[in-house]
Amino acid sequence: MTTTHDHTTHDHTAHDHTGHDHTAHVHDVAEHVRHHHAHLVAELEQLSTAFAEAVARDPEPARQRAELVRWIEEVLVPHALEEENGIYAAAARLPEGRALIDAMSREHDLIRSMAAQVSSAAPLPASVWGRALYATFVSHQAKENEIILPLMEERDPEGLVEAMAHHH
Repeated sequence: MTTTHDHTTHDHTAHDHTGHDHTAHVHDVAEHVRHHHAHLVAELEQLSTAFAEAVARDPEPARQRAELVRWIEEVLVPHALEEENGIYAAAARLPEGRALIDAMSREHDLIRSMAAQVSSAAPLPASVWGRALYATFVSHQAKENEIILPLMEERDPEGLVEAMAHHH
């Protein structure tokens, strides 16, 4: 009696309803977020450095401060709100994401507090707050890029795609 075995290989790659590779799409979404974060970090570095350098030359550098404050109000704060309503909400639904997202949301509170100091403090301390905001934001983005995004890619890729569908 001879037994035949089916040695057919099967493609275990997830595909969406259009037949596209879903895993690649999830990776593309995560990379887009990382690229966006890098762009935000670079903008904040440039604006906070320009303000700090201007304070060294002029005790009242209104233009540089106004540019930084405008960027904070028009870009940084809306970005934080998008994250809280999107990827943070999705990651908080994962048991292993709850404590992390609570900590990251508290960092958003810290970032908003630092941003308020950039706007309201005297120019020299405001410029120091601007550079501190930049350093905090660099650390914050690293945690999002290196912890939250990989967690979502691995544990809830559909949640990541859905959370980012209307953001960035």
